Amino acid sequence: MLIVYQLARLRYAPSVATSGLSPASIPGWLIAPPGSSPLANPSFDLAHLYGTDPPTLIVTAFLWSSAIVLLSCALTIAGGIPLGLWLGLRAPRAVAAIVLATTSFGLTLPAFFIALALQVAAVWLTARIHSTVVPVYGYGLDGHLVIPVIALSLAPFAYVTRMVALAASAAARADYVRTARAKGLPERVVTYRHIVANIAATLTESALGALRIMLGSLVIVEYLLAWPGIGLLTLRAANVQDVPVFIGCAIVIASLFLASELALDVGTHRRGAVSA
Repeated sequence: MLIVYQLARLRYAPSVATSGLSPASIPGWLIAPPGSSPLANPSFDLAHLYGTDPPTLIVTAFLWSSAIVLLSCALTIAGGIPLGLWLGLRAPRAVAAIVLATTSFGLTLPAFFIALALQVAAVWLTARIHSTVVPVYGYGLDGHLVIPVIALSLAPFAYVTRMVALAASAAARADYVRTARAKGLPERVVTYRHIVANIAATLTESALGALRIMLGSLVIVEYLLAWPGIGLLTLRAANVQDVPVFIGCAIVIASLFLASELALDVGTHRRGAVSA
């Protein structure tokens, strides 16, 4: 990681935020602030250091995390659900088997490994072509989004694709689907009114399950990429023992997990399904 960071400093201009706290202040979440001891300080006040108050600091960090989480969710759902439906209903068996095996492998890759691999690949490619490909650390609503979004969305994408494909394949063999086809209904009607409608609970579960996977990986990805989100702020507050900021960040993260769990219960139980 140190080698990647040093190479990145040589190849890339400093990151610039497009909103929120000033660019000069947020990198302090990752390193010891100027004039401070690297050791934990029980009286340390991060909000005062950055010239704001704890709620504003936490909300700003939450908004930066939301940027990459929402983009990752959109990418996962927009790509994973259609791909899963195609694999379960239209794809040749050999192709479906290969892709599903690949998704199993993708689920085993931790987000931090993907982030590190993308960093190394970007630095290597930049050195070969003598032109910046994508930034490998820092933040901003530009090319800085590429690596964190891919790192967060790869495993959830595999999860959604696999769940939807297996559910669609099972529904396609159900009696009500065979009956609908025997009546001569168009395949489009069979797909959307019978198959998709009856696996709606699975679609909901897969989307919310993907969100929980992202939230579980968020802290380490933000730390590796110096992304000033709620996960990185939590680590920084714990490091300097800033109790108010740490508790506030912990409440926000716990609330996100609780909200996703409640949404999963509502989305599945209303349709008579039970989450695995």
